[in-house]
Amino acid sequence: MNRAVLIQSLKQMWGIILLEYRYHGNLPDIEHCPAVQYSLPFEGEWVVINGGVTKETSHSWEIPTQRYAYDFLILDEKGSSFKGEETTPESFYCYGKDILSPAEGVIAEVGTECPDSKITKERKASCSGRDIRGNYILIQHAEKVFRYSQAKAFIPHLDCQ
Repeated sequence: MNRAVLIQSLKQMWGIILLEYRYHGNLPDIEHCPAVQYSLPFEGEWVVINGGVTKETSHSWEIPTQRYAYDFLILDEKGSSFKGEETTPESFYCYGKDILSPAEGVIAEVGTECPDSKITKERKASCSGRDIRGNYILIQHAEKVFRYSQAKAFIPHLDCQ
């Protein structure tokens, strides 16, 4: 693990400790009514491949900051998520698709420095990025309300000021 990823991992662990302190072990659950109404950050038909609102369906339940995270793919009529060589990111239907803001807000930060992960035939990704968030957009939707969207393609005219 490189130094930058180690530092980010430690920051994430510190954030988890702060969440436990703030909520005294009672994190917001699916009954929580957020101050902001969200929509999906894409158009068209996508499929949830990981994620859910219960411990049984969430792929990251034990990580409070990612508890309700979802992973989406586009599938074709045969149920495949790619066409062509599956070891190239460009072969996947979702690669390079527009990422939409899930709610009105201001772009607070954009990360575009991570190279595409190498994908093996066994579907193992070799991440060489120096940021555990990958390429991302951080949007502030309200005071103290932020959302990350991981993304490959970024619209070149984003105004981050």
